[in-house]
Amino acid sequence: MNSSGLSTQVEEKFCGKLQFLDPDGKLQTLVLDRPVFSIGRKTVNDLHLRDNRVSRFHAEIIREQAHYLLRDKASRCGTYVNGERVTHKLLENGDRIRFGDLYSPDFIFYDVATDSLPTQPFMTQVAASSESVSGELHRLGLVLETIQALHSVRSLNEILRLVVDATIELTGTERGLILLREAEGELEPRIARRRGGLDLTGDLRVSRRLTHQVLTTGEPVIVSDAAADPSLGTGESVIELGLHAIACYPLTLAAHHEGEPRSGDLSGEIIGVLYVDGRSSSSLCTPEVTEALTSLAHQAALVIENARLYRALQEKKVFEKELALAHQIQQQLLPKDLPDRDYLDVASINLPCRNVGGDYYDYMLFDDGRTGVVIGDVAGKGIPAALLMSTMQGIFYAQAFSCSGVAQTVEQVNRYLVKRSMENSYLTAFYGVVSPDGTLHYTNAGHNPPILVRRDGRVERLSEGGLLLGLFEHSQYQCTTTQLNEGDVLVLFSDGLTEASNEQGQDFGEQQLVDLILRLRETSARELLDRVMDEIRSFSHRTNQHDDLTLMAVKFVRDRQTRPLSYDRPGLDD
Repeated sequence: MNSSGLSTQVEEKFCGKLQFLDPDGKLQTLVLDRPVFSIGRKTVNDLHLRDNRVSRFHAEIIREQAHYLLRDKASRCGTYVNGERVTHKLLENGDRIRFGDLYSPDFIFYDVATDSLPTQPFMTQVAASSESVSGELHRLGLVLETIQALHSVRSLNEILRLVVDATIELTGTERGLILLREAEGELEPRIARRRGGLDLTGDLRVSRRLTHQVLTTGEPVIVSDAAADPSLGTGESVIELGLHAIACYPLTLAAHHEGEPRSGDLSGEIIGVLYVDGRSSSSLCTPEVTEALTSLAHQAALVIENARLYRALQEKKVFEKELALAHQIQQQLLPKDLPDRDYLDVASINLPCRNVGGDYYDYMLFDDGRTGVVIGDVAGKGIPAALLMSTMQGIFYAQAFSCSGVAQTVEQVNRYLVKRSMENSYLTAFYGVVSPDGTLHYTNAGHNPPILVRRDGRVERLSEGGLLLGLFEHSQYQCTTTQLNEGDVLVLFSDGLTEASNEQGQDFGEQQLVDLILRLRETSARELLDRVMDEIRSFSHRTNQHDDLTLMAVKFVRDRQTRPLSYDRPGLDD
């Protein structure tokens, strides 16, 4: 540091002085002989400080008659007088000034006009300040070392350990804890350590009153004598534990740099509490320790939140990988081949709105030539619906081959689901069995009635059956019989198809589906399905799918020569 236009020999009556120790440890004196004395990092300042913590035009000292006013010029790191950050302050004899932060060098102000202080007290004060430099440098070094270490690790437990151990060393306390806010907003201890870098076991009680105060106010709470503090009741746990000194610091996400806003900024949110205590006095109350711990707490909060986000991201990646595998398994559980029957032309598709879904369809090929078709729709979406769908798939297939009729099969599936499935879980289903002569036996358990379009254009809806599955153990189901003729088309679907919406919020609707089937009833089952899906894609026009979609077309034919072997299952947003 240097000064411009200053003379240590000037002794004007109303001149103030700044005393400081130079890098060689020698006491130096600057005379404030200008009306406005500027301080900053730029060389044009009267006091030029080569320190990145100091702003280019950091502060100024203004002489007003016999008084001196220190004014901060909106500096980045602040101006401090006697350990407190100030924007402006009338200086008094012996004031200790620091530019940049609490760990910058001391400047002692001396008002010559008072002539009230001899040289020795100034020397003593500067010497005392000098003696404290090593301690402050140690604290600063510890804080900086800890912050640097925090940004080099990703393990949340390691981060918490570093913060607690550093805080115990800074404060001279005996034990420390970090309590983090969980999803419900409650504080839960995540790590507890004691002096010596050891894990703390046993009694982990802390002052709930003090931690709640920190969460409420967002300000640190420091108690130097717990027994004499009126805010702590006699039943307080810290009193019972014989604790003397306590400090609670909020772990607050610090504001982003000014002028650099970010989306979803959580600055100001308190994510937890840094807590230390001990049975003997400590240096909790000094401004230097308070400032150091405040800085450390802010940095710790940021790194802890980043570690949590990183861990959540990793867990999300694992979860997405597992979901992709679940999707693959679920799709493999659906029938890979279409029914190999000369009298049926069949095509089908299933599109879950998420990786896995609750829609289901299947075919059963009986030895006597009959063909079973089933479609189901579980209430809900995602993993719970997929689990129930898988349960239904297995039990339905087993019951279809062991029961004597359609109604009995559905009744047995219903009883099983009521006894084994989750509470408030239910599903709709349609089950039909087609004979080679076109006889269709079916029962509808609360499902969207399949649409039967006759070759001559008549439309029927197959709704007879009973209640949806999984509600009442002894539900009865009715079996209804109808006759399929050459060219008749039966379309089974889930409500994800008719409720597909466009950008205006309008549903595709059942009538539009009926009109399509009527126009396409002369085509093959696969062409009909492809055209319906094209219409839905065009109607939805990139609108997100909100429900699982399943569609099956079954056309009754005799002596069919060709049939499609597979279906590509395109997506709604292809």
